[in-house]
Amino acid sequence: MSSWISAEIQEVNTLSDTIVQVLLQPHTYIPYQAGQYLQIKTQNFKNYFSIANAPLGSHHYELHIRHDNNNPSSIELLEAMKKQGQLEIQLPFGRCHLESFSAERNLIFIAGGTGFAPIKAMIEQLLFNQDPRSFSCFWGAKSQNDLYCESLLTDWKKHVKNFQALKLYAGKKSYNMSNDFLNAYGEQLKNLQIILSGPFDMVFEYRNQLLAHGLSKEFIFSDAFEFEQ
Repeated sequence: MSSWISAEIQEVNTLSDTIVQVLLQPHTYIPYQAGQYLQIKTQNFKNYFSIANAPLGSHHYELHIRHDNNNPSSIELLEAMKKQGQLEIQLPFGRCHLESFSAERNLIFIAGGTGFAPIKAMIEQLLFNQDPRSFSCFWGAKSQNDLYCESLLTDWKKHVKNFQALKLYAGKKSYNMSNDFLNAYGEQLKNLQIILSGPFDMVFEYRNQLLAHGLSKEFIFSDAFEFEQ
């Protein structure tokens, strides 16, 4: 892990009513693996954000940040971005990345909300590597607007032959996501590997369901497990 470095805010783009894309250009580039995350330090808080782009030579870090007017750390971060034009960051963190997965098993990515960010990076890396494994993506969000990369995923699904299944869920329909992928794969689950990314309660609930359906814990991956007590 590196020491703290400064990164200029290169771009801020609106992804939805509550989510922005932030591109950070570091003064000193630190390598990372697709799926890893970084830490941002402001005056009173330190927050973790997944890196949403694969390390394919651009030497910037893409983040998907939800702004919440009821969250003091979110407010302070957005104010720091506006006033300072740069942030203090540290990376890389996380063991949930492509190098940690089985090279033999096909993959299912399951995301909740901005938990899609590291999955986007990992799919980009799979495509760049021309990885022969098939993969599927299930993504649930609070609203249709929060499925902010729907068009990108739809385009990938259309043009990438080993992108097997894409399921998107908004609002209350997202409650059906776990049942859908369990029913879709059934006994096949024992031969797959699952990557979970999103709110911790979602991740732990889905992990328990997968274990109950016979999938070994060594083939269930999430950065959330590093924070489990």
